[in-house]
Amino acid sequence: MRIAPVRGMRTKSCQARRLLKIPNEYRGTAVQLSNLRGPVVHRPSERFSRLPLVTFLLLLLGACHREGNTSKVRVSYEITPQPVRVGQASVALHLKDLSGKPASNAHINLEADMAHPGMAPIFGEAKEDAPGEYRGEIDFNMPGDWVLLVHGKLSDGSNFERQIAVEGVEGK
Repeated sequence: MRIAPVRGMRTKSCQARRLLKIPNEYRGTAVQLSNLRGPVVHRPSERFSRLPLVTFLLLLLGACHREGNTSKVRVSYEITPQPVRVGQASVALHLKDLSGKPASNAHINLEADMAHPGMAPIFGEAKEDAPGEYRGEIDFNMPGDWVLLVHGKLSDGSNFERQIAVEGVEGK
């Protein structure tokens, strides 16, 4: 048994245990002396008693995430010209439902934001050219990294959003 040193007292551990009235059941455990509360006994097993609780909470926290794509539509896209340059760019969107059929009669708005804060967004709209095929124009007004947000409303009234990274827009 280890005992924290007490000022002016040099005794063997069993003498100190009797002096402090520490029961023998605490043999092999560390004893810390405190001026306010008396001896505080730390059992080695107490360190690990919270480990299962902490592990459970971490697993629970990891299981509580929201899936990014929970809508009823699959979106693929093409941006031309490639590489994307400052100026007008054409955005072609291909919408299909989960069964693979074209998603027609959707209303789609485009929003382009610079990746760094402080810049005003640029807005556009995509119109349907053919069933499930939509085309819109965005005017990238400066070089850098952009994020294109696609906001859509399907014919059944459900909404969807997609985020497209447009990295490295080149200057003219």
